[in-house]
Amino acid sequence: PARRPPGRDAHGNPLIAPMLRRAPARLVRCCLLAACAVLLAGCDRLFGDEDYFPLPETMGGWRANLSPEFVRSRGLDPAALEDLGRFSQSIKNSAWPGYDYHHHTATIVIKDGWIVGEWYSLPESRFFQQYLASNGKSFAYMLFGVLVKESRERRARVQFTEQSPVYDPTYLQGGFPLSDPRKAGITFEQIFRHTAGFLPEEDKDGDKLEEGRNFWSDYSLWVTGRDPKWPITGRLLFPPGHPEEYAGSETWGDHRGAYSIIGFAHLGLVFHYAFGHSPSAVLWDRILAPIGFSGVSYHHPPPGTHRWVTHGGLCMTPRDYARFAYLILRKGRWQDQQIVDPEWIERTRTAPWYQNMRSNVDGYFGRELPADMVRIFGSGGNFAFILPSHDLIVVRCARTDNQVAELLEAKFLKRLVKVLQPVATTAPR
Repeated sequence: PARRPPGRDAHGNPLIAPMLRRAPARLVRCCLLAACAVLLAGCDRLFGDEDYFPLPETMGGWRANLSPEFVRSRGLDPAALEDLGRFSQSIKNSAWPGYDYHHHTATIVIKDGWIVGEWYSLPESRFFQQYLASNGKSFAYMLFGVLVKESRERRARVQFTEQSPVYDPTYLQGGFPLSDPRKAGITFEQIFRHTAGFLPEEDKDGDKLEEGRNFWSDYSLWVTGRDPKWPITGRLLFPPGHPEEYAGSETWGDHRGAYSIIGFAHLGLVFHYAFGHSPSAVLWDRILAPIGFSGVSYHHPPPGTHRWVTHGGLCMTPRDYARFAYLILRKGRWQDQQIVDPEWIERTRTAPWYQNMRSNVDGYFGRELPADMVRIFGSGGNFAFILPSHDLIVVRCARTDNQVAELLEAKFLKRLVKVLQPVATTAPR
């Protein structure tokens, strides 16, 4: 019989093993590394993008691919995405005396765990800790979700649900005697809905009502309405749960309420007792550090232990802000750790009455946008839109004048709709 050619089987096909044995070691290593790279590139598809979590910022942070081909492969329109980012960056900031916040604007779009769009007003804006104002309420909402989780697991010092009374001498001793007897009926749910009856920041006509912020005699007394310097914070404007009885209440969709900073400030006092540490330390230990934050700072912290006022006050980088939005997108899970109670987060996707975690379930932001979209926001045009059905996050950090914020949001969302319109996808290179 004819002799078999070297390196071939009986059918004439090449034998890989002998070829590798004769190949230089460097070539073999290169081939193996290339094969591993191909496998790793497909891991997010193989195991699902929902299993991706960015490394801590100190270790490299988010994965990113801004190429139009990759953006299109993820089902987004690259031209519409660029238009969205440029529009967001074009809105001018208002100057803040004594602060350089107005120099920095950032916009980030994250799809399937990939940064696919990223714009900064200055190169250093990527690392600047922007003041996010009332986004602090969303962080307080999530920290209460941690407390609910620990309550269900019987690990909390006191068992909490959204229907628990806010004024309880066990964990809010400084609130007694009550400055208004009707406060005994206030629940945490009413704080989240802005229906507790607390003095709002302003009425529906935009007239300022709140007094004493940052000028209190004592922060805890100001919050609970017992600061003699600011007695106006002590009385409720309507019975808890009945904003319809207050002529100055606002309407958000079909929901009525009176947007109150003082109401959310109560959460910090409760957290201090419930967790046994200052609210800022608890937020860092329970949420921010586990999800890889690079750091956080505070705007106008009151004297004493309450560096974080739970109605706002947080400053962070845009990419860290995106981490928080990603935690909500992943229903409170980060890698193998369930940080926030998942049912607590799911409430925001199915209920339209949490103004600081506003769902689009009622079409509030437009029927052309997904019903499961959630917005978190703060003054200055700081917001994050979270779209679970699209595995998408859009965040913006800025200090835009609030007088144009509503118009800004409307125009921003029109551009987001165009980004989401189906496009012909191609496999990424």
